[in-house]
Amino acid sequence: MKKDTLGIVYVLIAGILWGTMGIFVNYFDSINLGSIDISGIRMFFASVLVILFILIKNPSLLKIKIKDIWCFLGSGLLSLMIFTICYFRTIVLSSMSVAAVLLYTSPVFVIVLSLIIFKEKITKIKALSCIVCVAGTAFVSGVIGSDTKISIIAFLLGVTSGFAYALYSIFSRFALQKGYPSITITAYTFLFATSGLIFFADIEAITNSVLTKPSNCVIMLLSGLITAVLPYLFYTMGLEKIESGKAAVVAAVEPVVAVILGKIIFDDPLSGIQYFGIILVIMSIAIQNIKIKRR
Repeated sequence: MKKDTLGIVYVLIAGILWGTMGIFVNYFDSINLGSIDISGIRMFFASVLVILFILIKNPSLLKIKIKDIWCFLGSGLLSLMIFTICYFRTIVLSSMSVAAVLLYTSPVFVIVLSLIIFKEKITKIKALSCIVCVAGTAFVSGVIGSDTKISIIAFLLGVTSGFAYALYSIFSRFALQKGYPSITITAYTFLFATSGLIFFADIEAITNSVLTKPSNCVIMLLSGLITAVLPYLFYTMGLEKIESGKAAVVAAVEPVVAVILGKIIFDDPLSGIQYFGIILVIMSIAIQNIKIKRR
């Protein structure tokens, strides 16, 4: 399998796994845990799982240079933590649909930042796939074709969540260029994100949910593994093989998977416009593989 194709497959797997997040969110919501609590749970258990795995397999993977710690502070605090807080606040002030569309302005930020920082060229194919991706996400979420209105604050928070989300690709690429393995980047990203989110989460509510029903601890572990550890690991592995801008567009399969699972598991209604959005997102990913030959 070609390097580019393998990278796209890794990022696709990451996007599909992220798309399952709604299943866990619905469950945690049913036991009265807030959005920030849910995110804190994901990051905490993800940190525990990754660090335990590294300690068992190869403890030396946890070694990093102090001068490089800014890479992990960036991916953990500036990216994951800020993205989470802004994203969930956007949901509260508007809706999940609006928040999803504003979040997926991230490919635009990734492409522009990658041009400035890593000198990745903005090709016609990349620009086209980015435009189709954002449009598809808007259709999938139902924002286009509805009477949805949002406040300026919700809009700014949503775009901030997209920008913060984009920063993961940037800081991770810096760490990759410094020679750190994907799993090391993932571990420290989760660790720093957890250290920040712990100040916003309701620890008492989380503890009570586990004491009341111990099986909730297993679900929390699964949430950390399926929606955090594996997808971020696959995404970072994908970044080793394809450009940041391309990875950001391919990851947009997440809302498509979320909508499809919502239909299958929770029997959520799915309109013709959303089907059209799904087609557009798939097209944006397919466009990435188009090769234009010049004479």
